Amino acid sequence: MRTRRFLFLCGAPRSGTTLLLNLLDGHSQINAIPHENRFLAQWNRHKTQGDTRRFARRDVLFTPDFLQFVDEGFRETMERYIEKTYGRKRIWKKIFDWESAADCFMGQIPDGREPTVADLYQGLAAMYGQQTGQADKPLAAEKRPLDNEISAVHLAALFPEARFIHILRDPRTRYISSKTRRILPRRGYAPNLYGKSFAQVLAEIAMVSLRLAQLNRKVLGERYLVIRFESLMRDTEGVMQEVAAHLGVEFEESLLSQTTYNGIPHGPVSSMKGGTVSQQQGGVADHSTRRLEKFHRDTSQLERRLLSYLCAEAAAPFAYDLEPCERLTMRDLLGPIRREDPFHILGNRHWMLKHLCRPPRTIAVTQLYQQILEQFDQGIEHQD
Repeated sequence: MRTRRFLFLCGAPRSGTTLLLNLLDGHSQINAIPHENRFLAQWNRHKTQGDTRRFARRDVLFTPDFLQFVDEGFRETMERYIEKTYGRKRIWKKIFDWESAADCFMGQIPDGREPTVADLYQGLAAMYGQQTGQADKPLAAEKRPLDNEISAVHLAALFPEARFIHILRDPRTRYISSKTRRILPRRGYAPNLYGKSFAQVLAEIAMVSLRLAQLNRKVLGERYLVIRFESLMRDTEGVMQEVAAHLGVEFEESLLSQTTYNGIPHGPVSSMKGGTVSQQQGGVADHSTRRLEKFHRDTSQLERRLLSYLCAEAAAPFAYDLEPCERLTMRDLLGPIRREDPFHILGNRHWMLKHLCRPPRTIAVTQLYQQILEQFDQGIEHQD
């Protein structure tokens, strides 16, 4: 049973985690696992139910985390979903042989002790390395937006040699990227998320990721590298040299090019034409300015104040200068949220009035932060 070093990529959804993984994928020492898994949230849920042993030794083989590699019908279903959601097809690598993949995965689950979530990661890396001919690569790179930064301290204890890279993005450009993806094409509005306005949830997720970037860096020290999406766009080589040094690997020119599969760019999915990151002979190009312009053009005053109210304080240490907003008022709540489902407006405003307007901002923001972390401990994820 082989133990691999891990790199965990952290960051809110739509912050550049896919781009970073694609840049790392071509390195001779890095086995980049392209498909996200939900091991952490599922493990937490099964832990509350007291059946982690059954999950690790059997049921994990029937979750999307495993089926996406081995089941063609499941893969086709995911392809249709991604095409509908993002407006383009994802380029998948080959379907693995179910029996050999399952044997390799389960070969990492120990019999002589209680399994841990670390065994699932080792099984995933072993299976992917075996099936793609990359088993000799010593470093496995894995990404799961938001989940990884929430669990970073726990993962660091499970993987003493692991490294973490947290990529941050301007909350405003991340917001408009996520909002654009959420809009239903036929209906023209973005539905609620987790029973709340999409605008509030997008801001909450950014706030949690920004807070955790600062806290995790303080707790984990040199094991936890924080980079900015905008810096990666403007100085790709400089940032990737810093990344290579952080990982203890040699810098290679492949770190400047995104993955290709059979000559086709295997790049990040974007909901906008041209994308946040466009393909330029496999490289990257900066479209941050255009996204910031789109943010100001396609959001209402309430959206902008809501984002500032939740994120401005957490974003400041990373040089993101959001307009300050210390208090949300009734007058703010009377304004529109563009593309909001009209049937949810009254319920959304009532929630904001009760939980955001009445308590002081510090208390309101802290309560939301703690609520998301507590729900994740129960296996409830927050993704946008």
